[in-house]
Amino acid sequence: MELARRRGLCAVCIPSKGLDREAYDRMLIEELRNRGVEIVCLAGFMRLLSAAFIREYPTAPQHPPFAAAAFPAWTRQRQALETRVRVAGCTVHLWTNYLDAGPIVLQAPVPVLDGDNRRDAFGAHPERGTPDLFRSARDRVAADTASRARVIRA
Repeated sequence: MELARRRGLCAVCIPSKGLDREAYDRMLIEELRNRGVEIVCLAGFMRLLSAAFIREYPTAPQHPPFAAAAFPAWTRQRQALETRVRVAGCTVHLWTNYLDAGPIVLQAPVPVLDGDNRRDAFGAHPERGTPDLFRSARDRVAADTASRARVIRA
């Protein structure tokens, strides 16, 4: 939060502890509406979103930490390392009511190097391309959303 503020970005924390998914998502929607947010991008959000949230923001790209297709669920990095994969992947997909099931926006291979641990293989090495992939996916979704908005207004 402090890093975002130092960079001049709006940073808001909405604790979810003790709230059911619907109540929490209503709070998120209200905060996003109040700030005029049109597109939501989720990087490592690690929560299923309610149908109400998805209706409000149907084109939200989501960036799981890694290789959702081959290793779904919260333990995907551990599963990949235990099976000794040599190439993992990064997938950015649209969010749905189901875990890691949305339409794929972009994908890229991510090499798993000898001696990698979870942090090395799946997050600590930006040169492996995942931050650029997410930015590219975000830009693609934003352009598509803007294009559809122009068509609707015409």
